[in-house]
Amino acid sequence: MAVAVTLGSSWIYWYGFAYQIHFAAGALVFAVLILTADLLPLRVSNKSTVGVWDIGVVLAVAALGPVWAALATVPSALAVGRRDWLRTIYEIGHNVTIIFIAGTVFSFTSAPLLSGSAAPATQILYGTLATSVVLLASNKMITATLFGFKYDQEFSETWKEIGQPYLLSDAVNVMTAGLGALALVVYGPLAAVVVVTGSIGSQALVYRSREQMKQI
Repeated sequence: MAVAVTLGSSWIYWYGFAYQIHFAAGALVFAVLILTADLLPLRVSNKSTVGVWDIGVVLAVAALGPVWAALATVPSALAVGRRDWLRTIYEIGHNVTIIFIAGTVFSFTSAPLLSGSAAPATQILYGTLATSVVLLASNKMITATLFGFKYDQEFSETWKEIGQPYLLSDAVNVMTAGLGALALVVYGPLAAVVVVTGSIGSQALVYRSREQMKQI
């Protein structure tokens, strides 16, 4: 949580935080999208689940910037943590940390897409792909670290449990986020179709991978 507070405070100190109604509306839309994805995960072990929440998070970072994206994940963190405040604090800290790390990457590519000063479409596509990879990698590293402390589980074991079997699904999530950002810039609301289609395909791949792991 301390890392999350430091990253968030530093970003606001250097770049500021301005309230704009269309950013608030966008954060509300992404909050619903992220919350829905977090409430419909697939359980892949007795300790972890896999879902498509990262697509919504990456698109929120690209469209709104990390501050508004972090705010959009708060309902999801509250839902996942339920009434366990320690778990809720962890979820918020976890989300904020990976969002600001990923947001730093996207900031080298473009301003937030809803700011009206976005970069060329091709640059946004590549920037979103890179942002997705960084966010996924950061998330897995934090999860592996948590499993190491909580369950005394080695990184290699965590990788075999929640990493390696779902690489194809992760790749689909990365491509979906990239194409969703591109569609948002070029076609507007059509981005929603891309996100829904990619999310369904990714969940189908996770389900298939999970069944194959059970058979093995």
